[in-house]
Amino acid sequence: MRTKNNYPKTQLRGGNTFEGESIEEQVRKMIAEHEPIESSSPIIFTPPKDGVLPQYDIRTDRWQIAQDTMDKVTASKIAKRDNYQKNAVDEPTAGAKALSGNPSSQTTTSKDEPINK
Repeated sequence: MRTKNNYPKTQLRGGNTFEGESIEEQVRKMIAEHEPIESSSPIIFTPPKDGVLPQYDIRTDRWQIAQDTMDKVTASKIAKRDNYQKNAVDEPTAGAKALSGNPSSQTTTSKDEPINK
């Protein structure tokens, strides 16, 4: 005899759905109200003297473009890190306060005995 699968109940619910306007309705409304066309895709035409731009060329090595972009991201993260380290060197007392034995850096146990962190 086959057993029935018991799936756990969940509180996950779908979002509120609605039916959007069709393209025909949007065009009909724009014609009736004499509105300019605002939603469009970017124009990728380039003059022949400029040639084909690398971002639109199917023969472009996109790996190289992605690698150059990631180099820029990595350089900015390194700059942030160096700036953070420079600020930490400028304020040497910040680390010393955390390691000192002052009451603000101590916690208590159930017997109210101070224990250093």
